[in-house]
Amino acid sequence: MNRKIKFARSARGSALVFSLIVLSLMLVSVLSLSAVSVSEKKSSFSTEQSSRAFQVADSGVEFVLKKIYKEYKGGIKPQHRLADFFTCSGGVVTKTFSSGTAMISFYDGSGGVLSCTDNDWRIKVARVKSVGSANNTTRVVEAGVAPPDDTVGHWEFDETSGSATIDSSESGNNGSWGGSNVGFTTRTRTSPASPGNAFSFAGTNGGGSINLEDDNDAGAFNFESDITGSAWIRTSTNGRGILQYQHGTPLIYMQVGATTAGGNANKFVIYLRTESNNLNVVSSDAVVTDGTWRFVAFTRNIADAKIRLYINGVLDKEVPISATDKQKIDTASGSGNHFIGDITNGGNYEFNGAIDDVRVYNRALSTAEILALYNATK
Repeated sequence: MNRKIKFARSARGSALVFSLIVLSLMLVSVLSLSAVSVSEKKSSFSTEQSSRAFQVADSGVEFVLKKIYKEYKGGIKPQHRLADFFTCSGGVVTKTFSSGTAMISFYDGSGGVLSCTDNDWRIKVARVKSVGSANNTTRVVEAGVAPPDDTVGHWEFDETSGSATIDSSESGNNGSWGGSNVGFTTRTRTSPASPGNAFSFAGTNGGGSINLEDDNDAGAFNFESDITGSAWIRTSTNGRGILQYQHGTPLIYMQVGATTAGGNANKFVIYLRTESNNLNVVSSDAVVTDGTWRFVAFTRNIADAKIRLYINGVLDKEVPISATDKQKIDTASGSGNHFIGDITNGGNYEFNGAIDDVRVYNRALSTAEILALYNATK
């Protein structure tokens, strides 16, 4: 993401400029902001009063964005609202500091004010505006917000050559392959236009799949509870693997159609095996082998004990699971079996077609987040 800092007009006073620069750099580097803009709302003859009002507004932005960042990292839940974290009324968060009061509003990408009780505020918020008041002087600080990328595996396949694909998440589970039957292909999703590459698989036994590295960051990719997996796929062939993560008994299969692991023909299938060797096999209602691009995703949510399957951003299937079964796959051990475009359950399950934008999260995305992800990548 390209990040920038911009000021709507020149700020006066060295203390104010220093405060804004320090705040802006902190927000951009730590909180994944896309921009910080500053504008004046009232003029004042006192540079000191103006500076104090700006600093109060600064503190308001810093306060709410630190909270957002902390809650993201702490596993924010779909039911959490602004009112659960802040003193919030009428869509406005009020925070009193020793030098004044800040009134902070949250806006979505269309400019609408987010309510205090909106469950999906954390994925909708695109801009924060803080109005700082001190000594009868008011100043405004606005910050454009880019939600943190909390994937633990993300393969975009936008390389154009070579025999490796990069995991753009912090886990760094890069993939490699050999053979002439696999490689990058031009992506053809065009609604809206989506330039770039996908990865092509021949579907022949031994023809090639992507072997993923084990994570070198211990604990970063351990699915102790909630999981989300998603991918774009295009295929006309039943019984093929999309993604496999396995360490010993626990494993995750994302697959198309029936294999010896189970599942229904021509459907999107999730196969989960827990530490205690309990199985959860879920097949979609929708057929996904029609040769067109399909966005497939699943979530495993311990809080409500459900596995959910999504096709093109829409909930397709929901089934109960046991909330006590854990799905721990420790990729830091160096002895797992992790693939894109194959599952190793005996037989020829190498993918036949194209796969793009594979993502894995160690939390369960909400239904709104799945739809937003579909719309953002289609």
